[in-house]
Amino acid sequence: FKSPRHYIEVCLRIADKYDDVLAVRKELYEKCLLYHHIDPLELWGFALAMFRIAKGDVRLAAIGGTNIGRDSDTIAGRAAMLAGALRGASNVPLEWIAMFSEDALARIDRNAARLAELIIAGKMPHLRRRLEMAQ
Repeated sequence: FKSPRHYIEVCLRIADKYDDVLAVRKELYEKCLLYHHIDPLELWGFALAMFRIAKGDVRLAAIGGTNIGRDSDTIAGRAAMLAGALRGASNVPLEWIAMFSEDALARIDRNAARLAELIIAGKMPHLRRRLEMAQ
């Protein structure tokens, strides 16, 4: 591959040919497998391919990522995360949400609300500078 961008483009071109997250595995392996035990570029390429094929459906993105092999938990997590960000919390299967305690769900809600507040208040650049100064 000429560059990371080129690699991602190839993964997405392959994904565009498929409607089934399970059917794409063979071609992704043939054309995009990077022979290193964990390669962040491969993770993103495969996750983006699953996300694209799933058309933003959290369940399908997770199933595709889980069944792709390699670092499948990370690939599934990234693909499902992108789908959730695209289509919102209502896209997360209810039976998955039911596995969390009320306390855990409340903590997630509080953290999401706080992050939204920081973004709205324009505090993210300030927090980034504070982090850089602390290092």
